[in-house]
Amino acid sequence: MNQSTSKRAELLLPRLTRSVFLAKSYDESLAELLILTASELSATYSECRTKDGEDTQWSLTCTFPDGLDPDADNQKDLHQNGKTEFFKPSLEVIDEVWITELKHFKSELLPPELQRADCIRSLCLHVAFSNGRNDLFRYFYSEDPEQLRTHLKLLKNLLPDIKELLKKKHDEHLIRRSENQYKRLFTDSLNPSFIALPDGELTNCNQAFVELFNFKNKKAALQSNFNDRFTNYMHQVFFWEALLRGESINNHEMPAATVDGQNIYLMMKVTTRHDENGQLNEIVGYIQDITNRKEVELPFERVKRDTGASLKQQTTGSGK
Repeated sequence: MNQSTSKRAELLLPRLTRSVFLAKSYDESLAELLILTASELSATYSECRTKDGEDTQWSLTCTFPDGLDPDADNQKDLHQNGKTEFFKPSLEVIDEVWITELKHFKSELLPPELQRADCIRSLCLHVAFSNGRNDLFRYFYSEDPEQLRTHLKLLKNLLPDIKELLKKKHDEHLIRRSENQYKRLFTDSLNPSFIALPDGELTNCNQAFVELFNFKNKKAALQSNFNDRFTNYMHQVFFWEALLRGESINNHEMPAATVDGQNIYLMMKVTTRHDENGQLNEIVGYIQDITNRKEVELPFERVKRDTGASLKQQTTGSGK
């Protein structure tokens, strides 16, 4: 029994949603989406190409059913004949579905039945994102246009949902990539770094932080409170009041104490993270140990201060 286009789309959408969101990566979600749609559209051969905002060339992300390796040295490009109007008419028109034809086109990438065809028909679906990324799905046929028009209607029906699914997955991908980059930077940094809640409770720190404050291990550090490291109450007040006002702290010098009572000096840079209501959610601190520098500077500062006081007394005494 033939189902209406809207009914077919309604039945296919839950499977697409599940496949996209269970995929471990964005590229895997593209492959899953390609497999499901190609099967539903009875495509002889299908592919997904992507292009990031800064790229000038499209890259072959996945194919179905062959699963060819896009990094293989002998990979053939379906764009090899230079007919750009077949590959993609224009990036100025986004989020669209269309049918195109290419006559007398030969490529080792295509299955034999398509290589023998006098005219290859391609059903294309293009999705673009605000950051410049583009995903292009193409489904290849040698069959009659009437069936293609039915498939075209189905893809047009699915396009808004596919766009929304991929947008959510792409946003998730960008967040995860940013978090991984940040995590590597945070963990691998040679300078002590930490993350704390607004009450000073530590939620993360790197090994350099553990060693700077002479904690036994990271677990012990995370069971402590950053406020315990302050030796001057006014420094502590200034620190948190500035952060609660939404200010960042840059190159702030302050005395501090290790867990075993040693006095050290720090130069700190602290950034803030806020929730959707604008409330301070956590702080991220980067520390430079300037104890050695301060141990050299402080005696000179004391001498300078004492000399100034002595000269002032002499001047006052001679004026009597």
